[in-house]
Amino acid sequence: MSDLVDNTLQVLIEHAQNRKIVISSFDTDVCALLRLKQNRFPVMLIHCGPTEKYIAYSDPRITTVQSAMYWIKGEQLAGMVGHVDDYRNDDSVIPLLRKSNIHLFLWGEDNKNPVIVQDMMSKGVEGILTDE
Repeated sequence: MSDLVDNTLQVLIEHAQNRKIVISSFDTDVCALLRLKQNRFPVMLIHCGPTEKYIAYSDPRITTVQSAMYWIKGEQLAGMVGHVDDYRNDDSVIPLLRKSNIHLFLWGEDNKNPVIVQDMMSKGVEGILTDE
């Protein structure tokens, strides 16, 4: 895993130039290594809370929004990329993330809906990821 992270960082450093790049991964260990090995690019953990849409992750560090938040803070990551459904179902954690200086981006199919995106942005979400 360390070699993968080293190779990824080498390519980013060689080719990033002046672009603003955020690195993200579903893998907590990869995120920790990326943060440990460099401080040029912000690192964000991608997570998904309990859902029937996707295969559940068994890593207790990221099974809930709250556990992911504590782990991110402890590893000094820039933030998290959460599944939009988690925050549509319970947006009460968004102010806590902002207060904790944890940046929040969202991923998921519902990000194609501009009404949902506007609602999430108005609640404090800082970035939206889509496949389009």
